[in-house]
Amino acid sequence: MEDSPRVRWISRNGGSRFEDELAHAAASYDADVDMLIINADWRGYLELRHEVGRAISNATLVATDEAWTIAHDEWAQALSSTVIACQNIATEDSSADRLAEYLSDGALTASVANRRYIYLRCRTKVIKLEWDRRKAAHPLSIEDLGGA
Repeated sequence: MEDSPRVRWISRNGGSRFEDELAHAAASYDADVDMLIINADWRGYLELRHEVGRAISNATLVATDEAWTIAHDEWAQALSSTVIACQNIATEDSSADRLAEYLSDGALTASVANRRYIYLRCRTKVIKLEWDRRKAAHPLSIEDLGGA
């Protein structure tokens, strides 16, 4: 069960989420089709995007949209990892009821409620992207390093 579930993002802005659908949850998991449904309008996710956008204010070579894409991908990865871990635990317990409990909307939401670790992963990726682009724009030669 190491395969990641399929992921579908839903949003009221895009017309893919009804008003009351996942209104107070980060995500839902449909075990019948192995699909993680992520609420793009959930406050915690929107706050993460805002925090990552603020964090790149000193980055000159990384666009806000790129940083938001990183946040989007890291958020989905965090939720997918939760699904995989819970599937593995439930397999060991041999309990379908337990799996449903572990992967309830509330449990998935709790798994990303403290988004600090996701933010740090996003920030690290943005800093690395900025660094790689600076190195590519201004490569150092051996002479720059004081070599022969």
